[in-house]
Amino acid sequence: VGVQSLQRMYEDPQQLVYDIDAQPVCVASYSNAALMALKLERHTLSAQLCDRGLIFSPAGSNLAKLLHRKAQAVLERPQHSDPDVAMDLLQQAAKVEPDNRQVFQLLQRAKQAAKEKHRAASKALFGGKGFGGKRLADDTAGRADASKECDNHLRRGWAALLGTSAERTVDPY
Repeated sequence: VGVQSLQRMYEDPQQLVYDIDAQPVCVASYSNAALMALKLERHTLSAQLCDRGLIFSPAGSNLAKLLHRKAQAVLERPQHSDPDVAMDLLQQAAKVEPDNRQVFQLLQRAKQAAKEKHRAASKALFGGKGFGGKRLADDTAGRADASKECDNHLRRGWAALLGTSAERTVDPY
């Protein structure tokens, strides 16, 4: 409502973006509206309101609030949650406000959600098993072994296609 009232003062509502005096009011209005949309579980609307607030190029705590609220909206969307996008937004917010505990708590939650999403995607892709019917590795050493195994399979496949030895390095490009 506050932004709409300000827009009526201009022939072209887009001019509001260039009014230095109106920017803090607009940023606060969009930020507060995004918070209310989050409370009402209207995550897509909240993310859109944050985007509109970011048009005004806020700085400091206002920027961190908008990024935090957009990340929360993106992370909590019931059907289209995107923890990777949320992590990017929260890392930007953490750079702006390094001592913000809420940002770091949500960042940890986003990292955990991203890890679970990637694990579920791998499980769906490979049925929980890697090459040779072995279980997918959860640790770093296991992933390195799986990477070597994958490289060996690729090397043997290229060798079979090109009629060369599997020990010879083949550059497919």
